[in-house]
Amino acid sequence: MLKKIKILSALIALSVLFFSCSAPKTQIPLKVNIDEIDSVMVDHDSIYPPPRAVYYFAEGYLKEIQESFEQAFKNYQLASRMDSLSPVVLYSLYEMSLKTENNKAIIVYGNKLYRKFGNIYILDNVAEAYQNEGDPYSAIEVYKVLTNFFPEETEYHYQLASLYITTDELDKALSLLNKIGNPRYKGRVLNKYGRIALLNGDLENAKEYFTRSIEYDTWESNSYLGLATCYEILGILDSAAFNYNRYLEFSPDNQTIWNNLIELYFAMDQYSNLALILERYLEYFDFNPLKYRQLGIAYYYSNQKDKAAQVFSDLLKEGFEDYDVYMYLGKSSRNLDRYAFAESCFLNALEKTISPPPMIDLAVLYSLMDSLHKAVEIIEYAKGLYPDAYEIYYYMGTIYSRFYEYTNAIIQFLNALALNPDDDYSLFALGDAYERSGQRLKAISIFEEMITRNPENPITLNYLGYILAEEGIRLEYSRELIEKALNLDPQSGAIIDSYGWVLYKLGSVEQALIQLYKALEYIDTDPTIYDHLAQVLFELGQIEEAREMWEKALKFEMDSNLEKSINNNLDKVKP
Repeated sequence: MLKKIKILSALIALSVLFFSCSAPKTQIPLKVNIDEIDSVMVDHDSIYPPPRAVYYFAEGYLKEIQESFEQAFKNYQLASRMDSLSPVVLYSLYEMSLKTENNKAIIVYGNKLYRKFGNIYILDNVAEAYQNEGDPYSAIEVYKVLTNFFPEETEYHYQLASLYITTDELDKALSLLNKIGNPRYKGRVLNKYGRIALLNGDLENAKEYFTRSIEYDTWESNSYLGLATCYEILGILDSAAFNYNRYLEFSPDNQTIWNNLIELYFAMDQYSNLALILERYLEYFDFNPLKYRQLGIAYYYSNQKDKAAQVFSDLLKEGFEDYDVYMYLGKSSRNLDRYAFAESCFLNALEKTISPPPMIDLAVLYSLMDSLHKAVEIIEYAKGLYPDAYEIYYYMGTIYSRFYEYTNAIIQFLNALALNPDDDYSLFALGDAYERSGQRLKAISIFEEMITRNPENPITLNYLGYILAEEGIRLEYSRELIEKALNLDPQSGAIIDSYGWVLYKLGSVEQALIQLYKALEYIDTDPTIYDHLAQVLFELGQIEEAREMWEKALKFEMDSNLEKSINNNLDKVKP
């Protein structure tokens, strides 16, 4: 019907234009400047609309047919100025407001249609427009009208309850939700109960409502979002991440939730999952260099060094020559044995920011290049600039340890701990240096202190257990420590080796052999494991096999004490 009225109006407009051709002074220009149009008084007792109104309406309709909705809207506005009471003009303006997603216009013309002509059916869109404009209170008033007019329409009651939750009128929301008996709305109603519980800080009930909501309706995506929020507040981050992922399956364009999920994976150090989620993000949205850089970092920490190097190389080509790009490209290249290129990256990072990290990374690089002198030189330079930076002393200690200079290493670790007594890395490294330099009682004391601090650290548990086994003291306690470490990290080759060694010390030679061969499946480049295997095989009288294991051990880098011990044992088993 409306389309017929529009066509008739367009025909009237054309006839008006035809009869006005003989009077040039009344012709309307084809190009209209809206700002130049004077206000026109309209005689609404007349059955005919004013000629200008018909002209603009016809122009608007032609633009609408051509799908030039913005221009159609402007022409309908001009027609409305001259014939503001015409229902056809008002409805056309309302239609164009919808097509151009102009919320303010939807509100204005929707309200006019309702007030002047009682068109109740357009109020749905008016309420939505109020919400889009951030005005839930006006939307509530509209839904009140709709619920009064359509008391059996469940959707309007549900939307009104949702708005009451938004405005913190929770009692009104509960009252409405309790009246909704339509089973199709069960999942959605439970979701709203969950939101109310969440707003009241009742996390356990909120979780229950959201979970039941999903059981009734697996498509209720907001319940996944509610569960994610609950779990994040409770600090159960894995469950929060799972539910954020489920929510994104339904609403993949919600960048806020993507960012929440990315931050969660960063907080949990789950870099493999972080890399996957960032790959999905970059496929879905336009290229974002910050997110691409985060992907490179995720690749780096998930041991995908080739991919990390490629990402940071791409960023350099795109002109993103910032400090982080050079640093991570240098780290990735260093791990790929591209030492010369890594050196240039760290030097470029230093040009961007003179700070401890690039100096430390450069020193570590020089140590890998077997240049202790250059490594110490740059570390000493860093100490001169930042004498209170404990991490400089820590890394200097690790460099000395790499060159088996344990006395110097111990001094540096003690300096680091003097600046930061709570640094577990420096404390562990000090214990390690004591053990490797033969000061095992001091090492035992340090690792016992660390276990008191954190009794669930498998590395510390294993190290203390291993030292005790090596010393042949407190062997049952040693086995307990190593078994606990193994339960915490069952696929660690180092811990399996320790377990085999303590079994050997306890006299379970056959069981020890099984565990040591198993350790080799995880780590086949550690000379200590070959040495342990050789000693067990020698104990079992398998001399040839023992000699083979000791010979394999000598193919790998080791400290002088272990090398001397292996050579002495080989002398014993010469054919």
